[in-house]
Amino acid sequence: MAGKFRYFGFFLFLGIIISSDIFSANKISFKKVAQFPGGETYNVEVSGNLLFTATGPLLEIWDVSDRSKPKKLSQISFNDYNIGGLYSRDNYLFVGTQGGLAVIDISNPVNPQVIGIYGNRAIGTIKIKGDYLYANSQGNFVIFDIKDIHNIKEIGKVRVPSNGDFSITEKYAYLPKKYDCGKLYIVDISDKRNPFVVKSISGGRLGFSATHVDEKRKLLFALEYRTALHVYDISNPANPVEIGKLGSGAMWTAADMKIVGNYAYFSAFYEGIRIVDVSKPENMKLVSICYDGWRPGYVADIVVKDGYAYEACEPKGFAIFDVHNPKKPKWVNSTLTHGRFDAVYFDGKYVYVNAEYEFMIFKVNTSPPYGIKHISSFEWARGGAGPKVGNYLFVSGGWRPVAIVDVSDPENPKIVKKYSNQISPGPVVGNIMYLGRGNQSRPRSSELHIIDISKLPEITVIAKHKLLEGYPYPPALSIKGNYLFAGFGNKCILKIYDVSNPVNIREICTIKTGDQIHSIAVCGDYLYVKCSNKLDVFKISNPSNPVKIKSIRYSISGLYPFLFKLYRFNKKKYLISSYLRGLVIWDITEPSNPAGPILYPLPFKSPGLIKSLDFKGDLFVIAVGYKGIYVYKFGEVDNKPPAIKDFSVKVKDYSATIHLRTDEKTICFIKYGKSPDKYNRALYDLNYSINHMFNLKNLVPDTKYYFLIEAEDLSGNKISKKGSFKTYPDKTPPEITIINPKQNESLPGGTGKVNIKIKTDENAWCQYSFSDFKYGEGKDFTEGQGTTHHSFILDLEDGRKYTVYYRCRDKYGNKNLTCVIHNFSVPAKWWDSFKDSSKVSENVRCKVGKGVKLDIPSTKIHLDKDVHISAIHSNSNFNPGGINGYGLAVGNYDRWRILIEFTLPEWAKNLSSLKLFLYRHGGLYTDYSKKIGVYLLKGSFSEEKATWIKRNQSEKWNNPGGDYLPLLIDSAKIDGNGWYCWTLVGKDAENPLDISPGDRVALLLKEITKNIRSDFFRQKEYSSNKPYIEVRLSEYSGYIISKPIKPKNIVSWDKFYADATLPEGTSITYSIIDAETGKVLCRGLTGNGDDISGSLSNIKSIKLKAELKTKKFPSTPVLYRWCVTWKSK
Repeated sequence: MAGKFRYFGFFLFLGIIISSDIFSANKISFKKVAQFPGGETYNVEVSGNLLFTATGPLLEIWDVSDRSKPKKLSQISFNDYNIGGLYSRDNYLFVGTQGGLAVIDISNPVNPQVIGIYGNRAIGTIKIKGDYLYANSQGNFVIFDIKDIHNIKEIGKVRVPSNGDFSITEKYAYLPKKYDCGKLYIVDISDKRNPFVVKSISGGRLGFSATHVDEKRKLLFALEYRTALHVYDISNPANPVEIGKLGSGAMWTAADMKIVGNYAYFSAFYEGIRIVDVSKPENMKLVSICYDGWRPGYVADIVVKDGYAYEACEPKGFAIFDVHNPKKPKWVNSTLTHGRFDAVYFDGKYVYVNAEYEFMIFKVNTSPPYGIKHISSFEWARGGAGPKVGNYLFVSGGWRPVAIVDVSDPENPKIVKKYSNQISPGPVVGNIMYLGRGNQSRPRSSELHIIDISKLPEITVIAKHKLLEGYPYPPALSIKGNYLFAGFGNKCILKIYDVSNPVNIREICTIKTGDQIHSIAVCGDYLYVKCSNKLDVFKISNPSNPVKIKSIRYSISGLYPFLFKLYRFNKKKYLISSYLRGLVIWDITEPSNPAGPILYPLPFKSPGLIKSLDFKGDLFVIAVGYKGIYVYKFGEVDNKPPAIKDFSVKVKDYSATIHLRTDEKTICFIKYGKSPDKYNRALYDLNYSINHMFNLKNLVPDTKYYFLIEAEDLSGNKISKKGSFKTYPDKTPPEITIINPKQNESLPGGTGKVNIKIKTDENAWCQYSFSDFKYGEGKDFTEGQGTTHHSFILDLEDGRKYTVYYRCRDKYGNKNLTCVIHNFSVPAKWWDSFKDSSKVSENVRCKVGKGVKLDIPSTKIHLDKDVHISAIHSNSNFNPGGINGYGLAVGNYDRWRILIEFTLPEWAKNLSSLKLFLYRHGGLYTDYSKKIGVYLLKGSFSEEKATWIKRNQSEKWNNPGGDYLPLLIDSAKIDGNGWYCWTLVGKDAENPLDISPGDRVALLLKEITKNIRSDFFRQKEYSSNKPYIEVRLSEYSGYIISKPIKPKNIVSWDKFYADATLPEGTSITYSIIDAETGKVLCRGLTGNGDDISGSLSNIKSIKLKAELKTKKFPSTPVLYRWCVTWKSK
């Protein structure tokens, strides 16, 4: 589906030379020794109950048969190559990566097999139509011929800078370009080898991100990224005519789009999904917004299949929504994947990683064989990692406080203390820590906090100082002795403070750099100030009088501001930062005369932005934000190819297993075929390991095969091996498996025919008989000869046992030496154990599966609408769907009120109580007491348009603030946070409502005690503690009726049996009905072997009925099995 790469393309670096001579002269080298893949989740794809997600270079496969609890089945990492697109068809998944187009056999999703990687170009979004695959690729639109899945060929391309979710028809492709005022390109693809652009449509500043073609209506839908949905008439594709537009009010959050039927589904920033009715292009309408449990911020791909929407939530993972009713979508699940990796701290044994909304801890094997293993996580927020003091780790969280985490047991980290927010831990000197804090409140001043950490986890604040007014961010800090150096980013100011007296620090020097300060570092008597376009070097032997001794200018595209570290190795010293494609390094062994900057691309195969790194000794841990956590060994050049230590081939008739062992971790592939150097099959093992095993299947017996194996180590060194083997002749007869009926199965009485089914492990020709026989003497199966599935129809009679004999022959003439014997019977009885509903003809309010129970509805029903209205902003709509803070507000001298609406379900016929529950999460002026009453609203209202003045867009309230009946239904006294309840029907209500099933009920909540206090309650769109109506019933019932029971050869009916459990207050009533007339033949049966012969005399066909009832809602009776017998001839 829709794909995207971060920092994709080539960059021009002015004034910088990159060469291996520079690397070797400075003895700078990095050897990759381990990797943990991850990043941002951009792509999702769905096939049946399988969900595929792409997170950085990591493909994960999930079982979503239970959408509320996705289960991970397997994963494949493409290592340095991020994934840009996914598309599934049949048993194959096509994966676009930065290293080419990969094809994966997903017939066994627990063990997927990469069977091909094609091309050396980066592949983004993928679509397939017929025998052709279409893809975005490095500013080109590329077409592949995929008729032979094992021999895919690129056959055509055209230069188009598309990077969005495109759509195709037989003759045209509609390609969106996102960002940079991107256009929408229409490409003629009727000649697959020579596609060409026929038209382009200009977009706004953000360009287009997705298209969809409705071929029946000849309409093109184009999403202008986070701006508008456009509709074009493409009766003439070369001259599209815009006929409809839905503007930014509805589309400002829309990132990607899929259209199913009359509805367009959008992944929506900071929300979840938005759904638009597009049945009338000239009058499209936003019909719903559904929030997920995260409010994930940035979102990407969306896929809609079989009533569910799947969304890629970039920094977190994926979300699933139930969209069977597009006007009332429901959030089902959000699942975390690992990434984005923002910050790392390495203590020599464990790596601590801030991964956006997850904080992760890894254990590192620091000697060969190197490795990195994830051992624990806790939920947190984007920010930093470290420092670690003793057993306590400081973790900054951006908008959250700094957490002090006890990591004495790294597998069970515990947050034990929190301190302030918008704060970044800085240098530690003895028991003193210096922290920089931003402050968005006026006068928006940066601050310095000085704390005593001698008694962790307890901390003592020594002092807080305002540093620079008008700079609302944490400053960059470094220290030397009693002098603290602070850099103030876009203010281009460097300040030096005397902190010898922490309570009364003194500013002693201010320096204007003339360039934005990124970071600062102190090494001995030198201060290094990294700016946007230069590195300034100051001599600070006298900190009160710093002297600038050198300024090194550069122009590095994508220089990362927040990374700047001092690294010592042997007698060398380096300053290390990063840019879009790896590391930026200055050699400061001669501190007054730095050498560099040196640009060192990492990871080697596909460089990316390094957001953080840390080191101990010669081991570097590097966070490539969108790819993974890498472990590198510094100062070691690896030019030695791996060696194959052990190699073996085990051959069978239809398969072969090849095993090899290398002397170091490698990835490996095998290509094989029937001719030397002409290999038409392949398997890839992309997991770095010393052991590799390839299972070659579906081979031809008695045939020679040739193969090529190549192994590649973590440094890119390769070794290859060629060889051959010959499969054994097929001397094994087909193996027969009985499918239907199951061995020794008892079929229900009245079964007149059965479809006998068997299968074989190879193509075969099969025969059957009702006694032992030799092949050639039996009867041929009527279906499936020459295949692996065989069947024939057999007539049956009640009261008989059947024995059938089978033998088969394969194409090589191998025959079964003995018969496979199949036993089953048709007794003179009918039964149902309720494994499913296959024997049930009618079901009213019951659940069938492992018995029959009443389908007890949830006692909670959610609201249809909720909104608060305000007399302060009387013309404003406060639909809380878009509000993260207050939610539903009531109070403030009765100037805030809540409107809600719900529908009483049709099943709620015997109502004993009805209650409204709201969850209070905060408030203002809470020292005042508060009582809130609920009243019946006259008529309905518009959730999106209701205000203090208006009921909906066109109608005004008769009385501002809502028209309601003054009779108080119920009230609640409000205190602290938690759940509050108002009784609407029942003995606890002050004036209960008189309502019936199916009624829509609108209510108004307002304060009774008028004062300044305000209370805030969660809204229905919130991820947890949603408002709801609780329904309690005095009685509830349902029933099931069986399918007709028609015995063969019946003399008379005999007995009725039933097995059930009846909790207190529940009952089941059994009856038997004439299947032809519907007349009740007998009722009130016990199920204990009731004699039914007299009541059913001369009746040929019957149905069973069970009526289930409970007066102890929500308890239910359970019917496990029922049975009826008869006497046959």
